[in-house]
Amino acid sequence: MGCLDTHRNYWVTVTKVHTGHDDSTLERLQKELGPLMVKISQDYTKIPPWLDCSKGMVPDFVAKDPK
Repeated sequence: MGCLDTHRNYWVTVTKVHTGHDDSTLERLQKELGPLMVKISQDYTKIPPWLDCSKGMVPDFVAKDPK
């Protein structure tokens, strides 16, 4: 995970994000969850009405039906 250093216009790593899953588990989860998700590519205009999200935190994917 990183953030933009606006003074230098440079992306800086701030931490590593680790799920604790091995590659085979991640692949299985991707196959299982992929069909349940919609790619919005961090487009704020595509945020569904059920999601309260600031412009800076828009995800790449959201659930089709969060229920």
